[in-house]
Amino acid sequence: MPSSRLFRNRKLFELTVDRLLGGRIRADGAAAIDLWCALANIEWIAPDGDIVSYSQRAAGEMVAWIREEGDYIDWYCSGVGGQVASWIETALAEEGWTWRLM
Repeated sequence: MPSSRLFRNRKLFELTVDRLLGGRIRADGAAAIDLWCALANIEWIAPDGDIVSYSQRAAGEMVAWIREEGDYIDWYCSGVGGQVASWIETALAEEGWTWRLM
């Protein structure tokens, strides 16, 4: 059976975040909260125009995945969703990702 392309940009986004920001997020809980805030209530727009978005729970799952510990509930509503820290915005913009509020 051929691979589904439905989540290709989501996977690409997650790998990009991990590659660019993962070290900082794993080392600093405040950075992890910044990431949760930058995922919840935000649409990330891929260089090809596709949109990647996360529910509050899925945002928590991604933070836990990058930190390689805990579960979504550890990060669920850990900050104010819809706020993108400049260090996250800058790093992802260099890879062609932009964002907007949902």
